[in-house]
Amino acid sequence: MNRVTQKQLENLVKRLNRCAGTPEKKYTKTASGYKANPNHYYIQGAYGGWRLEQVANEGGGAHDPIAMGFVSKRYCYDLVDAFRRGMEVAA
Repeated sequence: MNRVTQKQLENLVKRLNRCAGTPEKKYTKTASGYKANPNHYYIQGAYGGWRLEQVANEGGGAHDPIAMGFVSKRYCYDLVDAFRRGMEVAA
């Protein structure tokens, strides 16, 4: 089994954002500064693991939409890919 890289995770999340019709970027520059783009999905790393997060509001608050916690890159990739495929089937 091949090792999963951070770039592969990021590319998968780009596909997820396209599939879900959510913003491609986490922040948008405005005249008054930056504002977060609600519903944008991204990968967050901490505690030696990785997880999918989604921006919850314009202030930048976020949540873990599939309650996966921080896991290995391989497991994160598999869970996010299953989540994306589920969205495609539901559409």
